[in-house]
Amino acid sequence: MIILTRVDDRLVHGQLLGAWVPYVGAEMILVVSDKGSDKNFSSCVNSVCAEYGIRVALRSVAEAIEELKADAYKDVKTILVIRELSDAMKLFDAGFKFEKLNIGNIHHKHNGDGRELTRSVILNTEDDEIVEHLSDEGVEVEIRDLPSREPTPYYKRERSDSNE
Repeated sequence: MIILTRVDDRLVHGQLLGAWVPYVGAEMILVVSDKGSDKNFSSCVNSVCAEYGIRVALRSVAEAIEELKADAYKDVKTILVIRELSDAMKLFDAGFKFEKLNIGNIHHKHNGDGRELTRSVILNTEDDEIVEHLSDEGVEVEIRDLPSREPTPYYKRERSDSNE
């Protein structure tokens, strides 16, 4: 079963393994990304996770959609880690209707369109639109890098009125 759905552009790292895995009692991490999931990355992630006793699977968005539709993870406590909010939206639109979404790390400051909600979460306009859409669909959005910290509330981006 998917016990945590998290967007984190760093994918698998110390916060996830050292804090979130024990916090939720995960047995597996499902990494979903169409970027950066080559053989070297996969080998490295598998070896690090093995040290923690955690299984890991790397899937493209399309592969993850098929596996989630088939309920392939129903018998194992799994953290779903998604690289980008746009990929989370694709999963949601394809029928994986998560009730809660944890946003841990997103860094879009480099493109000039970023707005900093926390030091680790900088959303661009597209990200904001996705978060607002998911919220409108009833998804509880939680901005929190570590389980020991209080979530930061999401607030909508101020829009400029083009008729002024």
